Amino acid sequence: LRMQHVSLEAFDSHITVIGKGKGTGKSREIGLGDTARKALKQYLKHRTQRIKRENPYVFLGVRENSPLTLHGLEAMIERLGERAGIKAYCHKFRHTFAINYLLQAGKDADGAALYKLMRLLGHTDIKTTAIYLRAMDQQEARRGGSVLDNLK
Repeated sequence: LRMQHVSLEAFDSHITVIGKGKGTGKSREIGLGDTARKALKQYLKHRTQRIKRENPYVFLGVRENSPLTLHGLEAMIERLGERAGIKAYCHKFRHTFAINYLLQAGKDADGAALYKLMRLLGHTDIKTTAIYLRAMDQQEARRGGSVLDNLK
């Protein structure tokens, strides 16, 4: 993520993400909520105090003049997971985000939430995004508990 792809305006904070895979080079904007915006602002302030020279990258790797690599991010996520006593990996975050997004949106009749999620995830085909909908349905079904719980 480069600094030029970050907008931290209170009224419209977002990052611009350049996709990978099919349609490489396509960009999309991902909105930041207040919490993420404030945390990113604080991180950048702290980073600027620590590193006196300009750097085009938002997240820096071990060598402070180079961007955080995918391998570095994966290693960081795994270490944080170990500290928390869970198995954590990048795709799990993406999957969890997608499921939670759909659960919070509920099952809207017009499919707007699914389409919006498709855009956020950068999918080019709604069928790919619908896989998360099936996973959400299974998760919702498990939430009801057992029928045995309601027996007297």
